[in-house]
Amino acid sequence: MSGLLLAACVLLARGAPAPQALGQPAPAFGIERWDRPAGEVRNSSRTGSFAPDPAVAVLGKLGSTPALADLAGLVVLVQTTAAPARDTAYALAEANRDRGTLLVWLGTEAELPELRDRLAHESMPGLVGVLELTTDSPYARGATAVIGRSGELVAVSAVPKELEKAVLEALARPAALPLERPLDASLAPALAAYWTGRYAEARKQATRTLEKAQKSGASALQEDAGHLLERLDELERTLLARVDRALSASDVEALVELDLVLARGFEGASAKRADEAIRTLLAHSLHAIRLHDCRKLQELLEDRPTYFPRSDEDGGRNLAKKLVSFLRSTSNDALSQQRARGLLERYRRRFGEP
Repeated sequence: MSGLLLAACVLLARGAPAPQALGQPAPAFGIERWDRPAGEVRNSSRTGSFAPDPAVAVLGKLGSTPALADLAGLVVLVQTTAAPARDTAYALAEANRDRGTLLVWLGTEAELPELRDRLAHESMPGLVGVLELTTDSPYARGATAVIGRSGELVAVSAVPKELEKAVLEALARPAALPLERPLDASLAPALAAYWTGRYAEARKQATRTLEKAQKSGASALQEDAGHLLERLDELERTLLARVDRALSASDVEALVELDLVLARGFEGASAKRADEAIRTLLAHSLHAIRLHDCRKLQELLEDRPTYFPRSDEDGGRNLAKKLVSFLRSTSNDALSQQRARGLLERYRRRFGEP
């Protein structure tokens, strides 16, 4: 029996349940045995250093039974070998790995060598879970699940275009703190704001829901609204602490990222905290060029084609040329240059010089 047919038999044998509702925390993997090949970004003395894929550091810290919470901050695509859009999901995860994507393959024992080889072929970070005939994993189904950086279920689909849209949406979201459990459906507007980084709006929506629940005596809803509000308070404290650490470490790139998150997510002093830290850093150091490079690369990648650098279509070749010009314009070797260099190296392996 072929691996693919066996995987299909596993799904049919147990009637795999659908994952829980979209916009809620994603369910646990439900996989007891894992095989964990973690690809590494290649390095080269000829081209200089590369920024490592975000997933590489995460995978290096995992135990023998990874939990979804261990992958916080990554956009995770989970699928079996029987998923119709499995090749699309693979391509999306590989193309966007520098942005923090991770592919989780679920396959039978017989399929493990094939899955390992596919990840190793492109030194691609990934996880492989072993499906048993008795598996109760909610992901053992003929579709691909997209899980956001905060552990939220963004989409479950077998349609390539729907997967593309969901992955791009998930990549655009910042990483918040995972929630401990699914929350009452009345909190859907607050949750939508939370997952998409509109934290002040999420707080307003959750507070309104809490006040209504208190008036009606709905204790379970009160508890859920309170949980979300506690997470929002903790998240705000966490982000502001990161600003302080980044300023202390003169981490320009982290401050630029935090500035985007805080300015969009909060109001008042918190919204301005990272921008003020950047101004303080520039006033007392020589980081202006590094800041310029960081924002320049951010601008170049703003309209990045979905499958770049895996594809040179849809403006991919033009972007590669701009990255070459960007690297030639500076002698710095900070994170921005390392990331651009890594993208170009991956492009050149497939297409040569742009």
